[in-house]
Amino acid sequence: MAGIGFELRKAITRGGLGSFIKAAFSGVMIVAGPWLLSIIGITLIQRIVDRITGGGALCYSAVIYSYAWSLILFGGLHLIYTRIVADLLFLNKQSEASGVLVFFIALIGVAALSLSVGVYFSFEPPVDTVWMYRTGAIVLFFSINVIWVLMIFITLLRRYLLILGIYAGGIGLAVILVLLLTTKYGIEGATIGFALGHAAIAGLLALLAFTSHRPAGISRGWHYLKTYLSRYFLLFATGYFYNWAIWTDKVIFWFTRGTAIPGTIFKLYEPYDLAVYIANLAMIPGLVYFVVVSETGFYVQLRKFLLTLSKGTYAQIINRKRMLLSGVHSSIGQQSIFQGILTIGLMFLAPHLAGIFRAGLVAPLTIQIVLAGVFLHFLSLTIMNYHFYFEFFSHAFTLSVIFFAVNTAVSLLMSFGLLPFIPGTGYVAGGFCAAVYAYLAIFHSGRKFERQILAKSSGV
Repeated sequence: MAGIGFELRKAITRGGLGSFIKAAFSGVMIVAGPWLLSIIGITLIQRIVDRITGGGALCYSAVIYSYAWSLILFGGLHLIYTRIVADLLFLNKQSEASGVLVFFIALIGVAALSLSVGVYFSFEPPVDTVWMYRTGAIVLFFSINVIWVLMIFITLLRRYLLILGIYAGGIGLAVILVLLLTTKYGIEGATIGFALGHAAIAGLLALLAFTSHRPAGISRGWHYLKTYLSRYFLLFATGYFYNWAIWTDKVIFWFTRGTAIPGTIFKLYEPYDLAVYIANLAMIPGLVYFVVVSETGFYVQLRKFLLTLSKGTYAQIINRKRMLLSGVHSSIGQQSIFQGILTIGLMFLAPHLAGIFRAGLVAPLTIQIVLAGVFLHFLSLTIMNYHFYFEFFSHAFTLSVIFFAVNTAVSLLMSFGLLPFIPGTGYVAGGFCAAVYAYLAIFHSGRKFERQILAKSSGV
């Protein structure tokens, strides 16, 4: 992502308000375009289905569960795959990286199909055309999982507008198909229409990836997976616990406070689900700031430090290290102020944001609490990225476990009446503890960063 940030910074430095607005808009689209388009698409589809059928909870639950469990179950593999691809591209082995992409699509795709078939054949959905609903739900879960893997590889191609166009086209197709098929087939038509839109995105992204770099060495995927799981197991565990950390309170509320979807094994807790759904958009400007300003600045300082480490005197190394850590400290402070001002402004608008949904469904207080949680989540996420750069994998793992454990504990205590039930409190508490730990850990370990690098290079 640092490469994206450098391109956007060039646009900003050309001067003028127009350049700044163009770079800011491009940053939002590149960093969070697919995310933003997905949310817009889901919102439109939900309204279409509600208007035509009078209630689309059966379709909506398939969408929410697909996104949630695709990350919870396979988030660890996503980080392992990212590391493999990064290393192969550093060695200029683009075709082999593309081959590993084929392997991970097959691995995760088969697992996703097996799990979704087992789940959707375990109950009889209350629809007229059962096969259509099941097919749509299974294709949706499979497609979402494939898209996650493809997006890791595809952003490395730097063809951002084309990627965004593919996503926009797929979401647009989904909206059109949902409108047409819901009118004729009801909920099952909506589900398969939404799934086909995602399948189109997956297919076009795969075509772009494999025409850009022809796959080679697909069979070496097992070797890479075993090697990297052994070498970077903490990275895998971090991805697993981090994704659980951001979903655990939602899952707990589904099964302790949620409303059952008739005829299924699913539950939803809409007063909280919808608040999270809208509040998470608040993270987008902060992530753009991180990519354009914080990450690029850190990358420049890190390169200078590493060059000094190989050629400079001890005094020069220590000075560069101080500058590097000072830059991290300054970036964290600046992005915190930026995201904090945005968060406070949105908190004042919470009553208006709540008005987007059915009257009384989402409380403004819940939105405000979740906005605070999003702010802390943003801090812990961006500081975790610094840990990845420094290769402080044990700290990143501990951060994700703290986030998960605190969020889970507080949410369970609230659900069972041992704490006042205020949805989002666990998310806030977990994000706060994770952010504080991440901040303290990076500066504590950063003081001996050069010794860790020298120890690795000497095989100690």
